[in-house]
Formats: sequence, structure tokens, C-alpha cells
Amino acid sequence: MTNRIELPKTDLQQHWALEKPAASGRNGVVCSHHVAASQVGADVLRKGGNAIDAAIATSIAISVIEPWMSGIGGGSLLTYYSASDKSVRTVHFGMRSPKNLRVEDFVLKSSGEGGDLFAWPGVEGDINVNGWKAIGVPGHLAGLDHAHKRWATWKWQDLFAPSIAMAKKGLPVSWPTSLRIATAAAQLREDPVAASLYLRNGLPPVGTAGQPVQYLPLGHLPETLQTIADNGAGVFYDGVLARSIVGDIEAAGGYLSSEDLSSYKAEEQGALTFEYGGKHIHTVDGLTAGPSMKLAFERMAPMSGAASGPNARDIANWAEAIRSSYETRFETLGDVDDSGDPACTTHLTVVDSEGNMVALTQTLLSIFGAKVILPDSGILMNNGIMWFDPRPGRPNSLAPDKRPLSNMAPTVVTNDDGTPFAALGASGGRRIFPSLLQIISMMTDFKMDISAALHAPRIDVSGTAVSTVDPAFGPAVFEAVNSVLPATVLERSISPIHYALPSGISVEDGVATGSIEPSTPLGGAVAV
Repeated sequence: MTNRIELPKTDLQQHWALEKPAASGRNGVVCSHHVAASQVGADVLRKGGNAIDAAIATSIAISVIEPWMSGIGGGSLLTYYSASDKSVRTVHFGMRSPKNLRVEDFVLKSSGEGGDLFAWPGVEGDINVNGWKAIGVPGHLAGLDHAHKRWATWKWQDLFAPSIAMAKKGLPVSWPTSLRIATAAAQLREDPVAASLYLRNGLPPVGTAGQPVQYLPLGHLPETLQTIADNGAGVFYDGVLARSIVGDIEAAGGYLSSEDLSSYKAEEQGALTFEYGGKHIHTVDGLTAGPSMKLAFERMAPMSGAASGPNARDIANWAEAIRSSYETRFETLGDVDDSGDPACTTHLTVVDSEGNMVALTQTLLSIFGAKVILPDSGILMNNGIMWFDPRPGRPNSLAPDKRPLSNMAPTVVTNDDGTPFAALGASGGRRIFPSLLQIISMMTDFKMDISAALHAPRIDVSGTAVSTVDPAFGPAVFEAVNSVLPATVLERSISPIHYALPSGISVEDGVATGSIEPSTPLGGAVAV
């Protein structure tokens, strides 16, 4: 892999070597897409909290400081490993379609695609993508509440305190913040509240050279988080906050009702577990990427296991297994091609001093979700309706009171004796499980540590007609992958994002080590 593929200089998006420091410790590690959120979770561990405590605190913090990716207006999946009995459980708390949704409102365009992340046929007015009719029933707080009642040790209110302080201070205007707001500015300016908070004279905010960091006020979000902290998650689903949420959405023409919120329940399940490379892989089952990842592992031919890392044949083996798995996914679950910036989700991972592990992936779906903020509460809402196929008669077709197909796959890996080995996940839509398969293979087949695996070049095969190859690979890899599926060469750039953004924590001899995809500008691991 030394003969790097050369891109035309005019096609280059960057010219530097990306690297992220790993963090190791015996008392736990937290890893997320923003190091400030990771620090919040690490502080919880340092003060005696367990992995679930730290995950909840980090989850709320990341939704404040990286609001375009996830938040209390979205949904999530969680996988939890308990060191005491070596069991693994999953919690499903993604978005659902509202009970009052009217399918007849979603009129297909005569031509053209829509769907932002997904190549669905276009819907008139893009109402399945942006605006009040795109909002699904948010499950994030219900899931955190379920996990808290089952496994946490800290008080709910205490886990919110750091995030409330962050929300009162506001959203720091870093260059990644400016970039993300710029990406969605055309839609954000259509919503008066979103425009007032995120834009300045209709334009994205930018920092000023030589001046302290600016902070954007977050409207009523600090008070909303305080209300949830003081009253519990129930206030979001059947209380004063629930009435406020429904009132704002109904007034704007959305479908979400009081019954949608009051009837929402997070679902705890067993993990989808299978063996690979002498390890046990535990991930989410059902309408997720978990079953497709399991199928790809089952279809992989034996790897070379070379000390030098995967060779061209090994990488082509990855490509074929993933390609075949996606072909089956399309036939049975109704998923279709991604077509946009894939990183509109966030992932966090926690391992505590006892070896308990949490992998939590949370999302608003598109960047900034439905691009609308509830006026009375400051909550940025999801666009979960976009997860559904707007065409009738398909497995994932849009319908009332239905759970959509998701691409998330938070995963934990244990050794043959059930002790912890790793916890990991990613953002990136359909690119998520292909990245996790490669990282797990690098760690098991080629004995790479987690930092080396996350920094190693990858390919992407996620069901489109073309695969993607990192130019850090040599020509032999390109030709091998191209023989499986026509390939293109794309950099691992910060923007646009061509690959998934994985992160994870490994455990060896009682020492946890966290690492993250190097092209996440603000992401980082913090050890205790």
C-alpha cells in the first residue's frame, strides 16, 4: 500500500496528513465527535459514574455543541455490554411516523430525485425532507430515560447539568460550525427561528481573526433542558413540554400529536450476536444495518492475516462481501442509494473502569434535521419521514405509525471468554456498516490496534453502482476493487465527506484506548 494513487492536482480538496491522538486509561475512556462532549462524559467517570451515566451526559452535551447532527428532537440506537454478567442488550429509540400522517400529501414529482441522503423519487415541495411535515416522532429522550432507569447510578438531573451550562453559554462559532451552517443555510433561512439563531443577515456566522470565539445564543433550549432535568423525560412526552411541542408543530401544519408522544416507548432487545475472527460481535437487530453487517461477515472469504496489513485481494474480499450484502438488503428491506453528504449523524462510545461498554449512535437524519426549530422550546427537530420510501407497495414505504429502516449499527465486540474487546460505531448513513466491517477485520484478522485501524485507508461499497477507493491505497488495490464494482478514487476529506466517520474504544489488559476517524475536526477521545 505504498504506491499511492495520484489524483489530478485540480481534484485535490486538501494537502495535509490527518492524524488524531488516541487516549488510554485504566479508569475509562469517552470518545465522541466533539472533544468537549467527551470531556463531559470523562468527568462523570472520574467522579464515579458508570458507562451509562457517562454516555447520557455525553449524549446531551454533543446535542448542544454539535446540534446539526443529533439532539432531543431526534432518535437513536444504543448497544450496552454489562461486565458483571457479560451480557449485551440493545435499546431502539429511533423516530416513528406520526399516527395522523397523510400519505396522500406526499405527491411524487413527475421526474427527478429527492430525499437528500437517499435517492428516492422527488416529492412535491420536498415536504418529506424539509419542514414541519417531515418531522417524525422523536425517541431520543425516551431511550436515554430507559437506559437511565435500567443501568445508571447518577441522578438524571446531575447528568444534564454540564449541558445546560453549555447551552446557556451558546454554540461556539468554530470553522466547522460555520461550514455546517453554510451547508444548510438555504433551508435554515426559510424558518424564522432557525434563521434568527444560526444566520447573521441571512449568512452563516464566521469567526473574526484576532478576536475571542463568538457564541450563538440557542434560544429557549437552555430552559427546555432545565425543564427536562428537573422533571424527567416524561415531561417531553406527556407534560407541559409535550403540549408546547405539539402546539408548535400543529400550528405550523405538521402531523405530530399528543398521542404520538404519550404512546412512544423505547424498545429494549437482545443483541444480534455472531462470531468472527475468534471474537463475538454484538450489534443491533431488526430494521437497522446490523443484519446486513452480519451477512457481509458471513460472506467474507478467509483473509490473509498478513502482518503488513490487508493486501489487494483482502480488500477486494471486503468489497465483494459488502456488495453482496447490500444486494440482499435491497431485495428484502427496500433500502436505496445514498446521494448526499453522509455524515448527518453522530456516534459516541464509553468504556468505564469495570469494563462496561456503551456504543450510542444518535441522529436528526439530515444535517439540521427538518431545518425547523420549535419557537417555544428551541428544539431542532428531525426529518425522520425522509427515512421512508415515498413510493407505495415497498417494504419501507411511507405509512402512519411506522418505524423506518435505519442504517445505524452501534456495536460491541467481546473476546471468546465474554470479556470486553471493543465498542464502536459511526456516522455516515449507508457507509456506516462497511466502515465497521473493515475496522473489525483490521483489528481481528490483522491484529491492528484501534488507532491504527481507524487511521488506515478504507474503501466504501454501500450499494451504489460505484465503489470508492482511498488514494492512499496503491494501484493494485484500485484494480482489485474495480474488478468487483466500478471504482472511483476520492480523498478522505473533511468536506465533502466521502467515507463514514467511525470511532471506538478497545480494551486490552484492563487498559481502554479510544480513537476516532482523523477527518473529524473537533472529535476526540478523553481518558480518565
